[in-house]
Amino acid sequence: MYDNNFALIQNYFDALDKAEGPRGGPYKRTEVGQFVPSPLLYLRAAFAHMLSLGEIDESSRFLDAGCGDGRVLALISGMHPIKSLGVEYDLEMANRSSRNLDRLTGLGAHLASAAVIHGDFMDDETYSKHGVRFQEFDVVFNYINNQRDIAAKVFNESPSGTSFWLLGAFPVPGFQGLVLERNLELIQEDPEVPDIQVNDVAGDVLPIYGPDDFLMQLYRKI
Repeated sequence: MYDNNFALIQNYFDALDKAEGPRGGPYKRTEVGQFVPSPLLYLRAAFAHMLSLGEIDESSRFLDAGCGDGRVLALISGMHPIKSLGVEYDLEMANRSSRNLDRLTGLGAHLASAAVIHGDFMDDETYSKHGVRFQEFDVVFNYINNQRDIAAKVFNESPSGTSFWLLGAFPVPGFQGLVLERNLELIQEDPEVPDIQVNDVAGDVLPIYGPDDFLMQLYRKI
């Protein structure tokens, strides 16, 4: 059921990005950061690799800290039956995220349980007023935006074993109390071919990749 979702999800967000014209996507600077659209093709490969390693499975709870327009939630819940929650500080973006998930469902996408809440992902009240706790999430994802804040929250509040997945265009050397276990080099060798190579490099090895590629780092609270 989930195998056929990616094309629908990617085409939907590609159309939204194209509608933005020369900017290439719905970029927006907010009061606490900046929204930049996540690269779905790269994340599809990274998430599938993590699933194959057992780093995430159907029992996992996935948090997108700063979910923007909801495309990461659509991807993780549309490709795998994994419960996910997105927290977005900007009200307009939070509403857009919820709207996008609803529209995808209306277009026939099969999404596992995915929800969006408006608020500060650092504030415990953001979660508690919706009947959830930050400590419930065993995978916390962030597309390099206020990453040190959310990493500190994982260190201070999450149980041991919680994973922090950081996506970016450059490596981050480390966070207090979190161990860097993996660097996933996400490489598209031919821009005309929609295929992403995943090079899984140990955390203590400096990753090497090109300026147009991405890196997802897996940190873990010990």
